[in-house]
Amino acid sequence: MKQKIFLFLTLYSFTLLSQQKYSKEFNFLNDNDLFISPTQDRYYTNGVLLTYRYLSQKTSENIEKKTFEIQLGHHMYTPFKATVNQYMRS
Repeated sequence: MKQKIFLFLTLYSFTLLSQQKYSKEFNFLNDNDLFISPTQDRYYTNGVLLTYRYLSQKTSENIEKKTFEIQLGHHMYTPFKATVNQYMRS
């Protein structure tokens, strides 16, 4: 009986949430290759992105909606060979 109630509430909540219309979206992405493997640090090291997307109003008869996106972030890369030669001056 509890499983039937849980299934009903889960499916009912999906139908309620699917009817809402959102025109704006804010996204935060934290990406790191360490999340996959702590032993190997390959070419791509990490990145952080903040993204804001929104839908425009209807502007012409041919195009109903346009999506605009503003993104701020950085990507860091590790060199293929991470050695540094240091020369001492006399």
